[in-house]
Amino acid sequence: MAGPALKENICPLCGAENQCAVAAGKPPEDCWCQNVTINPEVLAALPAEAVNKVCLCPACGTATPEESRER
Repeated sequence: MAGPALKENICPLCGAENQCAVAAGKPPEDCWCQNVTINPEVLAALPAEAVNKVCLCPACGTATPEESRER
């Protein structure tokens, strides 16, 4: 059975708004993620269907995998 449908403005880990500039129709360089280092362990925890499809929210993008799961 498939999981919930991905939404371009929703974080696939916690379900919060991801604040993605691209999803909002703005240039990629305006996105919050361009100025931080995303934890590689958090990226590895993404569901396969979300990889390169939807963005994390700032809280999950800068958290540890354990912190992201707790949200």
